[in-house]
Amino acid sequence: MNENEMKNATIADIEGQIDTLKALNPPQLFLCYGLNDISIGYWKTKEEYITALDEVMQKLHAALPNTTVYISSIL
Repeated sequence: MNENEMKNATIADIEGQIDTLKALNPPQLFLCYGLNDISIGYWKTKEEYITALDEVMQKLHAALPNTTVYISSIL
């Protein structure tokens, strides 16, 4: 994912980056998600979005069990 794609990323894009994140094995991971996710209308309801976010967080935790994940911009 290039820098421009990262600027427009949504939680749906995280799964494609898990291998890279595993290789980096960061102690902390800061995610700034929310605005793009909501503005594109990919998820029809807030409940769908919350479910998708929860699934992504579970996958991140499974892949990076020693990484603390911070979500800094949920709108």
